[in-house]
Amino acid sequence: MRDRQNGPVKRKKPEVGEAAGTKEHRKGDRAKAVIPIGVRVGGRPLTAGCTLNVGEGGALLICSEDLDIGTEMQVTNLKSDEFFTCRVVRRAGFHESGRFGLGVEILNPDRETADALSAAERNKKKHH
Repeated sequence: MRDRQNGPVKRKKPEVGEAAGTKEHRKGDRAKAVIPIGVRVGGRPLTAGCTLNVGEGGALLICSEDLDIGTEMQVTNLKSDEFFTCRVVRRAGFHESGRFGLGVEILNPDRETADALSAAERNKKKHH
């Protein structure tokens, strides 16, 4: 007869994500926006990716590497040639595209860009 300690292994409940029970803290609303981006980490270029959504203070982007939380990167909007310094604040896991989702905080949202983003948001709301 087996003792209780060597009984069947308890299966862990499947997790929806690392942050399943945590609430995301965002500075503002995010708009769906697929924008091609270039990414550099410490001057090293990564394979180009894209954003999935963008807000005044951050974005969710798709990147060729799963970077650690706290990693700073330079992100270039390949449509407008604007670039931003961002920090990874959330790892969103493997994306269907075969790349990795990363939630980033924009560290240096210059006034012009923040104004352009909020103007784009205001215009969208007026037309819907």
